[in-house]
Amino acid sequence: DIIATGDADGTVGFKCHYSNRFWAADSFGTVGCRAASISDASTKFSVVRNADGTVVVKTSFGLYLSAEITGALVANRQVALGWEEFHIVVEPGPGQRVGNDPELARLWAMQDWMGYDIDATEAWHIWTGQSGAGITVAIVDTGIDYTHPELRENMWVNPLE
Repeated sequence: DIIATGDADGTVGFKCHYSNRFWAADSFGTVGCRAASISDASTKFSVVRNADGTVVVKTSFGLYLSAEITGALVANRQVALGWEEFHIVVEPGPGQRVGNDPELARLWAMQDWMGYDIDATEAWHIWTGQSGAGITVAIVDTGIDYTHPELRENMWVNPLE
């Protein structure tokens, strides 16, 4: 598991869940989970979203991350091509669910690692977790499709109407 954390300068750091360390890249293109903290340029990455929903990740040395056919991660490309494009997958943590929309990764406004979003996953955490019991959300919209498969089982109707 990789966890991305945003920084005030617009860069992100990646924390490896299994080792509790951060990605670090050097000028030779070597990338690994070897830094104890996000403390210098080697641990800061820029992430650029492509129109097709993929992202490219660039090191502070100006090199793009690439996934080798063996699964190894390196940062030795000066131009971003197909091997340098990644898909972001949002997965729930313990006690949390996220939407099952297959296009969720393309909906950057729902969950964005830089904070430019509506905090949808945080809302799902509250709604689907223990602290959301008994909360009713009202949608005031005459255009809602109450027969939609993702909504029909969760629609609440005021019994007094």
